[in-house]
Amino acid sequence: MHDLVIRGGTVVDGTGAPARTADVAVDDGRISGVGSLAGEAAARTVDADGLLVTPGWVDIHTHYDGQATWDEVLAPSSWHGVTTVVTGNCGVGFAPAMPDRHEWLIGLMEGVEDIPGTALSEGIRWEWETFPEYLDTLERRRWTIDVGTQIAHGAVRSYVMGDRGARNEAATSEDIRGMKQVVKEAIAAGALGFSTSRTLAHRAIDGEPVPGTYAAEDELFGIGSALGELGTGIFELAPAGTAGEDVVAPKKEVDWMRRLSAAIHRPVTFALVQVDAAPQLWRELMDESLRAVSEGADLWPQVAGRGFGLLSGHFTTYCLLDQIPEYQILKAKGLGPDELIAALRTPMSGALSSRGCPTRRRPSAWSRPTAPRSPWAARPSTNRGPSARWWASPRPPGTLPSRWRTTPCSRTTGGASSTSPSSTTPRVTSIRYGRCSCTPVPRPAWATAGPTAGSSATRRSPPSCSRTGPATGCAASGSLSSGW
Repeated sequence: MHDLVIRGGTVVDGTGAPARTADVAVDDGRISGVGSLAGEAAARTVDADGLLVTPGWVDIHTHYDGQATWDEVLAPSSWHGVTTVVTGNCGVGFAPAMPDRHEWLIGLMEGVEDIPGTALSEGIRWEWETFPEYLDTLERRRWTIDVGTQIAHGAVRSYVMGDRGARNEAATSEDIRGMKQVVKEAIAAGALGFSTSRTLAHRAIDGEPVPGTYAAEDELFGIGSALGELGTGIFELAPAGTAGEDVVAPKKEVDWMRRLSAAIHRPVTFALVQVDAAPQLWRELMDESLRAVSEGADLWPQVAGRGFGLLSGHFTTYCLLDQIPEYQILKAKGLGPDELIAALRTPMSGALSSRGCPTRRRPSAWSRPTAPRSPWAARPSTNRGPSARWWASPRPPGTLPSRWRTTPCSRTTGGASSTSPSSTTPRVTSIRYGRCSCTPVPRPAWATAGPTAGSSATRRSPPSCSRTGPATGCAASGSLSSGW
């Protein structure tokens, strides 16, 4: 007798074979048979007629680092067929952690990934300091799915270098040796790899770039050598230019990544997205990666399986209107949903001048969004977006489309809402926003597009940013945004 038989489902086994109707038997937690099992008994039977039966999905890019310490379900991933998640991506994580760095690490995760700091502060119990101790904490947990994790550059830099590391100051040779040792201990204890971030779109809640953003080549190769010496582990990163802030840097990033992989004989995996500033750049980076692999490197670009959406509304984390100063004045009044909608219906006396018009200032943000409807279309036509509707009909200067001022959203507490799905694959189009008067666009002159060879001690530190609000980023799904 089998422990479990899933009967009559449409089996898609992941081999590329055609879908077929079959039964699936499970014994001792493992699949023991696939085929016609009509005459075989089972302690438990599941009727899967009309349903797909597939292997579990392995989500290699998530940010459950905090949630995994208190939540057994790990939703929403577990709701959608994911059976294994990998955390610790993008250079942000919660171990190692000095006792006085807890809130700082939470602010780093909140700023980069838009995971509410209040939830992290209430949920994390901080039963560890070192990364092996963090793994011990996870080992005591039980989940509906499996969890693997990586050690993050931001946490490592802060742990070894203190404030200097958090401020992205140059690492000395002694710092690099210390970070290498911490990473080596983590990999030996069971970490799947090491992660870092170099995109200017990844910033802590205080506006500072993620520690490691400007790391020089000696730091990256020095830490990476820990993986090489152990002969295990992957090197994961969000490269410079990933969010579209720099279209020159990505090719230089691939160059040092291929050399790193060849030097340490370990896989290097990086986020590859399509950006509006250079829509075909991803193809060039893919070609460069394939060329590197043909020459002996082990590079693995990470792409999104499909586009995803981001809710925008008056009472959500992000709103398309946030870039308009007059709108911020209205929001600062603390109006309730009905009062705010009423105020938005009142003519703004030319407040939305051509200078402040959101479609002129952020054309890519307004070209794809569509008003929510049910059932949701996976690939809505972009010609239904507010920008297309706005310019298709004559309107007085400074007027907003009424649909965007007054449509209530059923998924938020009042206010208008929109979503921004992508129209092409592998485009990823989450909109990133931060209330910052000095949001960088091209890479600044004092920061090189790729890591500098030689001693990092000669590198200059980046100036501080006057950002006062958080930036939205990927949620638990771990997808990266294309930025603006």
